Amino acid sequence: MKTYINKFIIISMLIGFTFSCKDEWVDVAPIATENEASFYLTQSDAEQAVTAVYAQLAYMTTWDRQIQMLLGSIASDDADAGGEDQTDVVIYQDLDRLTHLPTSDVFPNPFGILYKAIMLANKALDKLPNIPNVDPQANPALINQRIAELKFLRALNYFYLTIIFGEVPLVDHVLGASEYQQSRSPMRNLFDFMEKDLKEAIPVLPLTRDAQNIGRATKGAAQALLAKIYLFESSYAKNYPSDPRFANLRERWGEALSTAEEVINSGVYKLVGIDGERYNTFMGPVDGFRFIFTTSGDNSAESVFEVQNINDGMNWLQSRGSSIINWSAARYYYDKNGAKTKTSYWGFNTPREELAKEFETGDPRFFTTIHISRNDPRLTNGTINQPVAKVNDSINMADGWYRINYENSPTGMYQAKFEVAWSEFKGSGTGAWDEAPINTKIIRYADVVLIAAEAAVMAGNNAKALQYINMIRKRARMCGDPGNTVPADLTGTVTLDQVKRERRVELALEGHRFFDLVRWRDAEAKLDGMVRAADGYVIDYIPGKHEFFPIPQREIDLSKGKLKQYEGW
Repeated sequence: MKTYINKFIIISMLIGFTFSCKDEWVDVAPIATENEASFYLTQSDAEQAVTAVYAQLAYMTTWDRQIQMLLGSIASDDADAGGEDQTDVVIYQDLDRLTHLPTSDVFPNPFGILYKAIMLANKALDKLPNIPNVDPQANPALINQRIAELKFLRALNYFYLTIIFGEVPLVDHVLGASEYQQSRSPMRNLFDFMEKDLKEAIPVLPLTRDAQNIGRATKGAAQALLAKIYLFESSYAKNYPSDPRFANLRERWGEALSTAEEVINSGVYKLVGIDGERYNTFMGPVDGFRFIFTTSGDNSAESVFEVQNINDGMNWLQSRGSSIINWSAARYYYDKNGAKTKTSYWGFNTPREELAKEFETGDPRFFTTIHISRNDPRLTNGTINQPVAKVNDSINMADGWYRINYENSPTGMYQAKFEVAWSEFKGSGTGAWDEAPINTKIIRYADVVLIAAEAAVMAGNNAKALQYINMIRKRARMCGDPGNTVPADLTGTVTLDQVKRERRVELALEGHRFFDLVRWRDAEAKLDGMVRAADGYVIDYIPGKHEFFPIPQREIDLSKGKLKQYEGW
């Protein structure tokens, strides 16, 4: 059973700020709604202040729809935009074509909500240290732990701002009246700041979470994020040595490896299903890989950090549910009479054939990731070459399971990772599109193990690279039928290309791919000239421009010349 941090209630108005969906973010002046002197006085005030920062993770579908689905997957070679047709949600189709503009409505939420979280964190970090001085009932140790959580959350938001937009304003304190217009900060400063926050948080954060704190940051979450930060800094430094956007970054493969190993060696986490376990879900008994992408698998032993989502029936803007199900589940099905019928889902984020072909024949992860018709000729002509008998191309509706109709999928496929039971979502609450109860996985243990594998390759430690990549492959293999041998353990020297492929199939459609392509400097090779299945559009990837998304034009305008777009935007 999930326990939530006050159900992520938004209480940011209590601490002095209000925002509308289209308001400016970095340069907005605060609007007082309560005298600040009457807040930040008690332990309870501290809890509410920290909860406000966590709350932004579940706010306005920023993390699941915008970051995970749109920026991480649809902008990459893993998925086409999908939808009803090539005109459905034009800004998503433009993002898929890489013809998006700074004025697009795709970018204000990732920029604004992440900075709102940072602003709330800065305010709380400024005020919480004094609470034990004014509240004799306050617990100083717990206050210190909440401060550590705030530093983790601030680093997490800065990490995503950096990999999405590149050099962004570094706001490390509560802004004064003259500071609302900010310019970009050098990327080295941003990486150093994130590292400092996490190194200060790690010794204070708890190793594990109890039932009352299931959604909170832990030592392992902070170590995992730090390992990822080292990995990205190292990749940028290696692959963009003369690019001024990445000036003064360092290759830190050894630190990435040792920090990831601290998580691995903690004994807290596990690749669920690595011993062949089966788990009960709304789909019936399933393997471990399928299990972690169901609500039954939320907060599993593989969870390092995830957003706690619930179906609370409160509808748009008030709901704390996920929107990923409604946006990406199959759009049509065959009813009892065999007629093509709408599902009430929207069918975006459709897997591309390039992704499907990356799976080895017989890899059990394929069918947890991709729905494809049993009648699809690619299953028999060797193009994708997956065994027909294992394909599950059905969807759970109000009165049972029905076959998916693929006619409106531009790629002939739908994603399969993000699914919940009808009774958990559409069959309960208000039925709003953002009320699915499945959690948003931000850091999975598998990601940490693959960080260790990649860092080991780059550090020249083949034994560890082999150990860690084979942990991932063993779990995948053990999720098949008894006697399954695919994917087999690798032998010999592990290559970076093998790690890249393993990251792709393991983490497919979870929002990692575009950012991985950029840090590897593979984006041009993979995306330039790629043909969209929906309309035959040939994608033009422009190096020096498309590595990062544009800062929302409204922010540029409001900065009075201090905040500038990168060249090409």
